[in-house]
Amino acid sequence: MILIVVYVGAVAVLFLFVVMMLDINFVELRHGFLRYLPIGAADRHRPLVELLLVYSGWAPGAGAGSPWRRSR
Repeated sequence: MILIVVYVGAVAVLFLFVVMMLDINFVELRHGFLRYLPIGAADRHRPLVELLLVYSGWAPGAGAGSPWRRSR
């Protein structure tokens, strides 16, 4: 058990070392944040919309004679 704790600690230290070596400029990353905000919001809500469509029974082209039409 102690070996697992030591191994996980070593991996965490290596991860922090790599992150520190990257020297990421967070001010530059935040500069274009608002430009991509609408795309990110739409991409975030897409799975919720898809789940609602699946559970509501909606199917594309579910009109008369469509192969997607469910028999009742």
